[in-house]
Parts: sequence; C-alpha cells; structure tokens
Amino acid sequence: MKLMFQLKVQYNTPYIRHLPTTLQVGETLNGNYQEKINRPTFKDPYTIELENFYEVVTKGIVPKTTPEDFKEDLNLFSQIIDALKQNNVNTFIHR
Repeated sequence: MKLMFQLKVQYNTPYIRHLPTTLQVGETLNGNYQEKINRPTFKDPYTIELENFYEVVTKGIVPKTTPEDFKEDLNLFSQIIDALKQNNVNTFIHR
C-alpha cells in the first residue's frame, strides 16, 4: 500500500472580502487519486483576526501570539528578504 499526498493552503484574492481560506488535500492511495477541500469557516482571515482582537481587548483574554512572537516573525521576514536579495530574486521587495 503506497500513500502519497500533497497539501495546499489556498488564499483567494485579498481584494475581495469574506473569501475563506481553504486547505486542499490531494491523496493517491494504490494508484487512486482523491482530492478534498476543507473549509473550516466561511469567514475570511481578517474578520477572524479582528474578532479575536476584540475579545482580547474587551474581555482580557490572553492573545495566542505574544509580542515576542511578533518580533521573531519580523526577524524571520527580514531573513527571507535578505536571502532573496542574495540570490538576486527579482521580486517586489520594499523595505
């Protein structure tokens, strides 16, 4: 029995509000291919983040991402941009 699969997170256009993010799963089992699309919600990511922010501010809930995590994310983004510059990747890089 041979199982192969691929995962794809699909962010539809950011210019149209309320398009949900989907997880597309492609599986091949013994030569039979099957594709599934998982959509956990019909809300767009921005709406989910805004609702979570509201809960944190109004109810004192601890955010799941800390300021230290923010700093690590920014550091990672900077490293990615630097790596792209070193490899002469021609993309729109603004700093």
